[in-house]
Amino acid sequence: MTPSLVPLDQATTSTRQPPQDVIARAMAAVRGPFVAVALYGSQARGTARTDSDIDVLQVVRTRPGKYSDGDVNVTAYNINTLKEMSKQGSLFMLHLLTDGYILSDPDGTLGEIFASYQYPPHFRKAIAELAAAGRALTVTDASLHAVGLRKLGIYVASRAAVLRDLIM
Repeated sequence: MTPSLVPLDQATTSTRQPPQDVIARAMAAVRGPFVAVALYGSQARGTARTDSDIDVLQVVRTRPGKYSDGDVNVTAYNINTLKEMSKQGSLFMLHLLTDGYILSDPDGTLGEIFASYQYPPHFRKAIAELAAAGRALTVTDASLHAVGLRKLGIYVASRAAVLRDLIM
């Protein structure tokens, strides 16, 4: 069964649909019970390359954590944690709002969490987070961490672009 896709932000995701094989691999990688599942990152954004991984958000009631199945990276968050992040205007939540697709949300829990997102009155904290991440890109042993630094650089650049659009 193919899950129905629900764009999180009609304005930015309406023309994008993740490939069916990516959706199937994402759902197959999810372990244990879940409340909801969303795809985010380059695969959801439509900017994936042949070597891109698949980023999956798993919403759980208990036992949050991270795990991988090959190139599928699943990050499990507790419902209450996501609610608090949404209430605080988290940059990660903004990332999910602008780049994500809900793959499964039978009770509408994730949709409600995203609908409750509170844009902060200013983006000082988000800008500080991006500045800190940007400083991490200047490590002296960059050649040892090229793949991770590339991903971090893409994240910093894409989030900076989103913030620029919100601030201007």
